[in-house]
Amino acid sequence: MARSAKAPIPELRPQAGRWEYALDVHEHPGVGSLRIAAEQLDLACRELAVSESPVALRVHEFRKRSKKIRSLSRLIRSGFDGHAEVNKLFGHLARQTSDARDARIVMDLVERYLAETGSAQHVRPVAAWFRGRCETAEQGAERTLAGLRQALADAAADTPHCDSSGVDRATVLVGLRDTLCRARAALTAARANPAATTFHDLRKRCKDHWHHLCLVRPALPTRLKPRTGKFERLCELLGLAQDRAVLIAHLEALPEDLQIDSDTAAALERARREQHELRETIMEQATRLLEIDPDRFSARVGRHWERLASATKDRVRM
Repeated sequence: MARSAKAPIPELRPQAGRWEYALDVHEHPGVGSLRIAAEQLDLACRELAVSESPVALRVHEFRKRSKKIRSLSRLIRSGFDGHAEVNKLFGHLARQTSDARDARIVMDLVERYLAETGSAQHVRPVAAWFRGRCETAEQGAERTLAGLRQALADAAADTPHCDSSGVDRATVLVGLRDTLCRARAALTAARANPAATTFHDLRKRCKDHWHHLCLVRPALPTRLKPRTGKFERLCELLGLAQDRAVLIAHLEALPEDLQIDSDTAAALERARREQHELRETIMEQATRLLEIDPDRFSARVGRHWERLASATKDRVRM
């Protein structure tokens, strides 16, 4: 991560009484950004250290922290020179766990589908195939996670030295507007070409906007606060649709003797049906949530943020 020649900014350890993963309206956004990065890295290191937790859970938690750190960096990118480095690093680290994540999702979905038929799915060839793939992937992930702990520790040591002096309230508002613009563009692309790739991009852009809403939630006007929960639910639906897309791709790539299996055909048909239903709901909700104008939205948040900060200064002077 990019370092500055300045002394480390203080108070970067997790602090009680703050929103988790949120900027405090009363602190400088540059200081707040480094504080949040330190909190997420601290949590990631702690979660990876719990070796008795299932591999799938540790992979999930690590990927969640990585996405939050990358979203934070995207929010402040116009004032943070280290954005490209942070984005590249945590994207690379997260990709090292993607095979284990996909293998677990596919296995769980296949076994759930087969279990609902009422027969013994554990003896079925397609279930055994995916169970073996998942076990192999998670054994590899166990070794990968051990290496990630050192990478996270190095990033945590670098964080207090990062130069966030160029980050201010205007930086955050620009990031909030730009991410909303990207989400709207992704929705247009998904509407024009409803493919796995376009919906995957829509999911990434909506998740960024949801994370950014979480980061500025203390500064959101009352009427805009429910937007955070609505985007969280939309991201959950997008995640479910992505799971079906991953399953479909894996089922279509099975060896020929398994592709003609009746269980494979039934699972593939169900995955496609559920994906279609999810996409219809997603498009309806995303269209409604993303119709807001990005410039007006960011300006409204900025005005409320300024009022909250000014009210605090007035109380201090009294």
